[in-house]
Amino acid sequence: MADYYDTLGIDKNASDNDIKKAFKKLAAKHHPDAGGSEEKFKEINEAYQILKDPQKRRAYDNPAPEGFHFTTENNPFEHFEMNGEGFGDIGDIFSSMFGRPGGFHRARQKGRDIQLQMPLTLEEIASGVSKTISVDIGTGKNELLNIDIPPGIKNGYKVRYKGKGQPGPVERGDLFILINQLDHPRFERQNNDIYSMQEISVWDALLGCSYELETVNKRKIKYAVKPNTQTETRIKLSGLGINGGNHYVILRVKIPERLTENEKQVILKLKNKEI
Repeated sequence: MADYYDTLGIDKNASDNDIKKAFKKLAAKHHPDAGGSEEKFKEINEAYQILKDPQKRRAYDNPAPEGFHFTTENNPFEHFEMNGEGFGDIGDIFSSMFGRPGGFHRARQKGRDIQLQMPLTLEEIASGVSKTISVDIGTGKNELLNIDIPPGIKNGYKVRYKGKGQPGPVERGDLFILINQLDHPRFERQNNDIYSMQEISVWDALLGCSYELETVNKRKIKYAVKPNTQTETRIKLSGLGINGGNHYVILRVKIPERLTENEKQVILKLKNKEI
């Protein structure tokens, strides 16, 4: 038989107030609605139901020769007393946990939550976007919702829309939109900064040049490459990332795979300082 005192983490001399405090703390931690284990919650509830009742506690502390027996149903959520102090206590616990009047009883009456993925391009993330989506709320019904995504939202971020999930006996569940940032063919994102790579020729690296770029903010800008630029040089375009972040262009100098005989001769003369 389980040690109910050990289950609640208290000693045998614990007061009624100690028992109640221990139960509230463990119930809030292990309740399935809070991500806990249903089996563990059942054990905690069983221990509380015995130890909070003076007669049951006395019988547990001084078992009869045939032993102490306590029967529970398979569903741990039906074990709370429907009147008296016990049910009121658990209502208070879950009212504070989930922020809903009626506490635990209301939590069981909520409809299912819905989670949908929303793929977004870097350009949409940079500017923010409004989209109309169709949500399946069950029983063959769809509901159209206007979703506003603010600029700069992070990849993997979950946006909650309260009361937009499936209907329940008392209240609707919630809708969660999971942001899925799509891969970009030219840009990479790190927080609010954007990185891109520009391949340049040896001649452009030596002599300098300029390039045009369209940013994630859909701004076309020109930037200069200075003469004698080394490969892996970064050019910072201030404020042209996401939400005031920067855009960094990484320059890669491309070495020609083949040279003409004339080109070889010119390079050789340059090397030998003949010209």
